[in-house]
This record gives sequence, C-alpha cells and structure tokens, in this order.
Amino acid sequence: GKISCTACPLGETSAQGSTSSEYCNTCGPGQVPQAGESDCMICPPGKYKHPVDHVCAFCPLGKTSFERSDSCHDCPPGRYNYEDEGVCYLCAAGKYQPLQGSTSCKDCPEGKFQWETGRAECLACHHNSIKNEKGDDCEKCPVGTFAPANQDECEACTGLSFFIGI
Repeated sequence: GKISCTACPLGETSAQGSTSSEYCNTCGPGQVPQAGESDCMICPPGKYKHPVDHVCAFCPLGKTSFERSDSCHDCPPGRYNYEDEGVCYLCAAGKYQPLQGSTSCKDCPEGKFQWETGRAECLACHHNSIKNEKGDDCEKCPVGTFAPANQDECEACTGLSFFIGI
C-alpha cells in the first residue's frame, strides 16, 4: 500500500511526522496553525486571527488589536492608524483627533493649541495670545496689537484705541 499524508482540518495543526488525525490540535482564540508544528502561533498586537483563512492578518486602517485576538477594535481618540500594519500612533503635539477609528489627526483650530501627544482635543490660547506655527504652544501678541478670539493673527489697535499686553 501507498502511504500519503492527510492535512489536519482547517484551523488545526499537528507535529511533523504525526501518524493520526487524533494528533491534530485545534488552535485557540487569536492563534493560527504553523506548518509542521504542534504548537499554534499566537497573533501579535496589530494582527488578528482571520476567521476564514486561519492566518494572522493585519487589522484594517483605523483599527488595532491586542495579542491573541480574533478581531480588531478602533484606535481610541487621540490616536490614528494610516498604514496597513495594525498600529495606532499618537497624534503629534499641535494636532488632535476626537473620534475613534481614525486614519489621521487634525491640526488644532485657530486660537487653540495642544502641547501633549495623543490628545482628543486642543486647548484655548490665553488672552491676547495666538498659537504658534506648530500649534503646540501660544505666543503673546506684541504691544500695540491684540488677538481676536479664535484667531491666529494679532491685529493692530486702530484709531484712538490701544492695548496694553497683560
């Protein structure tokens, strides 16, 4: 008689040289079969166990996973995922992201800044200040100018008015 190898059922694995299907092991959550190995491979963070292909697949954009996951979850606010590698990055200083599952961060709006990374909102510049170019701090307006609310440019005092920087 001719001897041939029979594959374990999809999602199961066995050691090389196994002689019976009783040696096939079912892989648990977030684990996938490895060819010729009795142990299953654990899916790392940023990957999940694909339900059909039984491979560790990268999470889609805007999502990530924990180690040994069967599914992915949204990147939290203040973080984003723009590449197909399942990693949620912190928004840089001067940027924010209020929503979960995002693929980018937003620049802080006029009159607001953010000096920390990974934030969901920006902070208002103090009285008579405008955000700097990077958006990670505020700068006082020069004497003789003032900052209208929610704007990023100092304006000159006109006519008989003047502003004393406080």
